[in-house]
Amino acid sequence: MEFNDREKLADLLAKLYEAQKQTSFADRVMKIFAERVKLTEEQATMMLKRMIQEEWLVVSGFKSKFLLRPGYVFSFPVVISSKGLKWIKKGKEVKR
Repeated sequence: MEFNDREKLADLLAKLYEAQKQTSFADRVMKIFAERVKLTEEQATMMLKRMIQEEWLVVSGFKSKFLLRPGYVFSFPVVISSKGLKWIKKGKEVKR
């Protein structure tokens, strides 16, 4: 799966946001999301790193390097930033 296409990445961000809204705990979102879109641990890690580079996720409150590795990535606490929410909103407006 390619994560360099910002539009496809934004679509995944929107799906991640939907999973976040349906889950009570931030550290369970990635597991549910990865199962829905059928991502491997390696793909999930690459996707999260790319979203962090785009500043679509908030990672200031924890050590993201610890969680962005095999065996831990599905516990990554997903918090979408205001910049990420703007991209999601932009994508919904384009699809209308």
